[in-house]
Amino acid sequence: MPEKFLTIPASSLDGNNLPNNLTGAVLSATTSVTGLTNGVAYRTFVLQNPSPEYTPTAPGISYIGSADSGASSATSSKTFTGVSIGAADANRTVIVCIAACLPGAGGTNDTFSSVTIGGISATKRVVATGGDFLKLAIYTATVTSGTTADIVVTFTENHDDCVVFVYRGVGLSTFTPTATASGSNNANPRNANLTTPAGGSVVGIHIALNVNQSASDPFTGISRSAFQDIRSNEFASAGMFTPTVSETRTIQAADSAAICTMFVS
Repeated sequence: MPEKFLTIPASSLDGNNLPNNLTGAVLSATTSVTGLTNGVAYRTFVLQNPSPEYTPTAPGISYIGSADSGASSATSSKTFTGVSIGAADANRTVIVCIAACLPGAGGTNDTFSSVTIGGISATKRVVATGGDFLKLAIYTATVTSGTTADIVVTFTENHDDCVVFVYRGVGLSTFTPTATASGSNNANPRNANLTTPAGGSVVGIHIALNVNQSASDPFTGISRSAFQDIRSNEFASAGMFTPTVSETRTIQAADSAAICTMFVS
C-alpha cells in the first residue's frame, strides 16, 4: 500500500493546551482535512513550538529588601509588618535570610523555632551561630499571592534585635545548604568554602561581632545585596551570586562571626 505524509498546519492547534514542562505532551486537537485518496495510508507528524501566549519562566532569584526590628526589649518573637516580597506568582518562593542577637551569651544551639510569611509556615533550610549569641538562618516558603506580607520570627529564647533580608524566587524546586562557617569570635576574614553546580543561584548571609563595620567592608565571592546595622557593633550583610558553570569558590567576609549559604534552583 502506498504511504504518504499529511501535514496539518500548526495554526490548527491550540498552544494553550501545552503543559508547562512540554514533556510527553499529548495534544488534543482537530482539523478538517480534504483531498484524501481511498486505499492510501496517511501518517501525520505535528511539530509546534510553544504558542506566543506561553512564556516559560526560568528559575531565578532577586533581592527585594530588608526590615529591621530596631532596638527593642528581649522577646521570643519579632514581627515585621508589611514587608515587600515582590510581585505575586503562582510559582513564587520567598527566601528570608535572618540575623538575630541574643541579649547575652547563649551558646551555639539553634534558637530559631519558626518563621511565618503572610501567615504561611516557612521551612528552615540552614542555620549558623557566631560569637555565642549571634544567630543566622535562611527560611523559604511558597507564597503565591500578595506583594507584601507580615514576617514573624519566633525563637526558643528571648532575642533583643533582629533583621530580615528578603529574596524572591520563581520556579525553584531545589534548596540545598552549601556552606556554613562560624566561631566563638570574629575571624578576619571568615571563609565559607562551597561547591555549586551551574543553573541556579546562591544566597548567603554573614554577621559581624562587636566591630564598627560598614557597607564598604569586604564581603567577597558573592554580590552584596544589602548591609544592615542590627545593634551597636553588630552588623549583617546578605548577598547572592549565580554560577554559570559548576565551580568551587570561597565566600569571604571581613571581621565575621558566622556565614551561612544556600544553593537554589
